Amino acid sequence: MRLIYLVSIAALGLSACGGSQPTYDVLNSNADRIFDALIAEDPTTVSRATDAFQGGASYTGVAYGTLQGTGNGQIVGFVSSTQVDVALNNSAVEVSGTMNNFVTEDEQNLAGSLSIDGEMNPGTSQGSPSLILDGTLSGSLESPFTGSNVNIAATIGGLPFGDDAEYIGGRMFDQDGNLLIDGSWVAER
Repeated sequence: MRLIYLVSIAALGLSACGGSQPTYDVLNSNADRIFDALIAEDPTTVSRATDAFQGGASYTGVAYGTLQGTGNGQIVGFVSSTQVDVALNNSAVEVSGTMNNFVTEDEQNLAGSLSIDGEMNPGTSQGSPSLILDGTLSGSLESPFTGSNVNIAATIGGLPFGDDAEYIGGRMFDQDGNLLIDGSWVAER
């Protein structure tokens, strides 16, 4: 697994995989593909992003990183499918979405899903004005260490990339709880 924190962004992507859960290798390969495309782009300016989000925008991608059990200190890599929707609502840029189809690097499928909820506000990224996501990642996820469901309450951040916000991605982390999540996510339109 290639964990990359360059500019606090790592890659993700998801292709149509039929009715079965995608494998770790498929998701990880898509992550590399989208990451390579994303790093070639600059953050989207505030005005271009606002224009791109008029009428809403939907993104599909992948999240990946590590899950750590707090009782035993074990760490395992994971990837998951990610769906993100962005909508401009009365000048507020609202972000919602879901992470599901979690699979560990040893191909263990984990039950559960996490919801993305947040808002993008003007800020600065890499010295340029952009819209910055500030949100939460919450839900229940099966622990790869115990098999029991664990509640996740994490922080998620990110921003749009490309002239017309073709990509969106960022970081997620949880520093408190029984199962800690640390990683990145990215998605494409």
